[in-house]
Amino acid sequence: MSSKLKSSTNPSSKTNLVEPTNVPEQNQEHLNYLTSQRTWLNVKETAVYIGVSQPTLRKMIKTGLIPVHSFERRQFFNRQEIDQALLKI
Repeated sequence: MSSKLKSSTNPSSKTNLVEPTNVPEQNQEHLNYLTSQRTWLNVKETAVYIGVSQPTLRKMIKTGLIPVHSFERRQFFNRQEIDQALLKI
């Protein structure tokens, strides 16, 4: 059991650990990509784009605050429609 512990704490191991300080920067890069490149977003991308959790986004959809387009049990969001809806809130 200690050999497993040693291998996981070994700095030369090949596991990729994400440090908490890097997470906001990665989200910001992803957000920049979304705003500059993509027109249609999925639930996870939309939640990151508007800065809410996925359950909160689902509540916003249910109450009609955010327009959604469904296709084969998947939900997609038009970035321009999201921007317009957020201006009304």
